[in-house]
Amino acid sequence: MVQLEVTLTGRSKSFTADTLQNCAKQFFDEYGEASKEVVKCHTFETNDPTQFMSIGGNESCVAWLKQMQQGEINDK
Repeated sequence: MVQLEVTLTGRSKSFTADTLQNCAKQFFDEYGEASKEVVKCHTFETNDPTQFMSIGGNESCVAWLKQMQQGEINDK
């Protein structure tokens, strides 16, 4: 399982799923209209949180989330 934490202006949302692609899909399904507010993405393996990745900046985060959602990035 993986967890994706998306920091938006003044709030954050967490998504847990079997793949990052599913986490990204869940973000866009539930909060896609707020994509202009994204300031940071942080993801990690739930069984080993020391293995993580963080991305900052709206354009970088949204581009990464879209690529992840579309399966353009291998999330294994």
